[in-house]
Amino acid sequence: MHYMGIDVSKAKLDFALLDGRGHVVDQAEVPNTGKGINLLLGRWGREAGMDRSACLACFEPTGHYSNTLLAILVEGGVPAWAAHPMDIRQSMGMVRGKNDRIDAVRIADFAMRHRDKQRKASSTTVAMLELKQLLAFRDRLVADGAKLGFSQGHTKWTLREPPTHKRPPLAERPFDIGKQDGYLLTTTRFV
Repeated sequence: MHYMGIDVSKAKLDFALLDGRGHVVDQAEVPNTGKGINLLLGRWGREAGMDRSACLACFEPTGHYSNTLLAILVEGGVPAWAAHPMDIRQSMGMVRGKNDRIDAVRIADFAMRHRDKQRKASSTTVAMLELKQLLAFRDRLVADGAKLGFSQGHTKWTLREPPTHKRPPLAERPFDIGKQDGYLLTTTRFV
């Protein structure tokens, strides 16, 4: 059994891999991209003998910066645990020295010592995160529409074919907000 601790930041991920006895097998820093994560997991599978299904990956969820990591781990069959940051900090007690590499080792150690408390993420977790992002995007669109003077009661949503003729002046144009199967989704503001 291997334990993986991951410190997440915007641009990079710091990984630490511990064996079943708690010894550091390897540490790495990779870009916070799907390609970087997959390359490291493949390398550890070859060089450290890490079996993806017999490993526990633990990280602190940091908003949308950790979503790519979670999706890659779940799709790759690696049990993933998004542990609450306060649980990790409280389990360490008073510690000296802090940097991303040390934090990754401490997170892996937390996963090893508290594996009985783990809550593994699943594909449903990833789907819920995607849905949450889509709803947040919708809320931003609604807020932007309100700034332009739209209200839900005064907006008519229609599908129409894309225009083939010259467009009317800007004041008379409906607002184009997307395409769907060759049709433009538009909304017309009623004054």
